[in-house]
Amino acid sequence: MRILELDKSNMLGRVSALADQCAEGWEWGLDWKVPSFFFSARQLLVLGMGGSAIGADLAAGIAGGRLKKPLWVNRTYDLPAWVDKETAVLVCSYSGNTEETLSAA
Repeated sequence: MRILELDKSNMLGRVSALADQCAEGWEWGLDWKVPSFFFSARQLLVLGMGGSAIGADLAAGIAGGRLKKPLWVNRTYDLPAWVDKETAVLVCSYSGNTEETLSAA
């Protein structure tokens, strides 16, 4: 089949498995114990690039105006100037070595 020749990284298979991947991620999220600081923080910041930052974008989009504090996504080498000790920071890197994310962290 021609598509198999062109789709060397199996993107069709990955897209087809998206629903299962989302369900698995949901289950993992249910088991995550949110650090208590996240509840008392004035604002939330997620450091990430590409796919590692998409989860925060989705959370912000789904939660919309229901969040009681701002949620920001940072995709640069540096922290924004407004980050302070009342900012909860979540660092996301699928590979664990994303240059921009590690620099900001």
